[in-house]
Amino acid sequence: MEVLTITKGNTLVVDNYAEITINNNDFGKQISPPNPCSVYTYYQNEEEGEVYLDTIISVKSLLTTGHHLMDLWM
Repeated sequence: MEVLTITKGNTLVVDNYAEITINNNDFGKQISPPNPCSVYTYYQNEEEGEVYLDTIISVKSLLTTGHHLMDLWM
């Protein structure tokens, strides 16, 4: 099995399938939206020694036919 390395800010191209870019990541006990409105949802971890990894990615499909988003990950 080939292991792919994705570096923050660099685009990984999976031939004829997708372009994937990691835009940002953050470790924390609480994950909130970047621009919250008056009502929003957030995740908070209260377990000792545990943190969340919040990763913001961009995915551009290179497929020539339409697919559902979940098809790209399965």
